[in-house]
Amino acid sequence: MASEYARMRGVPQVNIVRLDIGLPEHARAMTPDAFRSSVWEPAAREAERRGVGKQILAWVYSCGFPMLISTPTPVSITGMTFARCVLPEEDRIRKGTFNSPIFAGPHRQGIRGQSPQTFDTCAEWLRDDMPLPAMMLGVTGKHGNTVNEILGCLRAGKRSDSTHPAGTVYFHERDDVRSKCRAWQFGEAAAELRHMNSGMSAVITGSFPVMAQDVIGYMTGAPVVEMDSRVRPLPGAMMEHLTSLAADYSGPHQTKISEWIRLGATLTAGTVCEPYSIWAKFPSARFFPLYASGCTAIESFYQSVLCPLQILPVGDPLASPYGSRASVEFTSWPPDSAWRGRVRVAAAVKTDGIEHFSRMSFYVDGLPAGHGNEIEFDSDTLPPGEHRLRCVARTSGLVRRQVYAERVFVSGRHGTGNSATGGI
Repeated sequence: MASEYARMRGVPQVNIVRLDIGLPEHARAMTPDAFRSSVWEPAAREAERRGVGKQILAWVYSCGFPMLISTPTPVSITGMTFARCVLPEEDRIRKGTFNSPIFAGPHRQGIRGQSPQTFDTCAEWLRDDMPLPAMMLGVTGKHGNTVNEILGCLRAGKRSDSTHPAGTVYFHERDDVRSKCRAWQFGEAAAELRHMNSGMSAVITGSFPVMAQDVIGYMTGAPVVEMDSRVRPLPGAMMEHLTSLAADYSGPHQTKISEWIRLGATLTAGTVCEPYSIWAKFPSARFFPLYASGCTAIESFYQSVLCPLQILPVGDPLASPYGSRASVEFTSWPPDSAWRGRVRVAAAVKTDGIEHFSRMSFYVDGLPAGHGNEIEFDSDTLPPGEHRLRCVARTSGLVRRQVYAERVFVSGRHGTGNSATGGI
């Protein structure tokens, strides 16, 4: 699963760490000590050894990792990662009074909250206080999804990128405390979407959107959701149903988040233990304006959850339906043969003129190699064989949209120059 996702998203090999956690397949829980010794410490240590520790802004877990960390008040594996293994007092976890430093609001009715930001922007002003957001690609095993269902979800996420769909968010109000605890957010999120004019719209409804073909989002509160297979979520859709046991796979009670993936959602989330009806532990309705601003799924999710310690987000973290439509192309490239000695590569951004890409960076095999629209480097410093050169262009501002191009080159022997492009 992880290998396929990395191929799909162009994740550099230097950013992939394989771990043996020493637990049975589909184990649902692990102790804090086991997490530190078999996940946190070896992964962080390996990232530092490879020289990429400082440039990693989020972790993505493949299928097969335990979802729950068995602290006195349990947290999710993504919550433990977010807190960088240093959890707040148990009472703050249980009551949901822990405040994420990257939460963008709203804290209460009538206040919209902070402007959307991408993780690199957040990291610049938080520095050492920047948490480590994390997601899981999918959940398999009993009550979970099949490998094909998860791959379908991830492919839909990739397919959604930069499509700017005219999708509808359905805020489903119900006479249930699960729905009522965040119903105050629905109207303000819908109004913000209207003001943004992004193509994403919202309706507040009293029923499930039966037969809807334009679903980019769905939010309600219910222990059991009677889904309609005729509903067709758009690629990139986030669907979620605030309840206690959506990511507790120890039994069949309540609708599991895997049902949203099966229906066709690209992103969903649920808590791994009893959270009580505390809205701060779940995505706020502002997820959708954040998403419409061009933030990725994982950026939108973590800016919309005030206390993300017990919730498990699942799906494609890099889905970006409202991301940039620009692209990068290499404008100067040495002949497709073995590179020897000093070489020069240049690149340029193709855009519709609306966005201004003020920063360009080059990476060789995932490691920084230079900034600007061209670089010159000594290829003889690289081991003989295939290497990957990536150029990433970024806009300025708080939401830094990214696009990239990547090509393979060979140092020390003949080869080809395969290419790939993409955006985040």
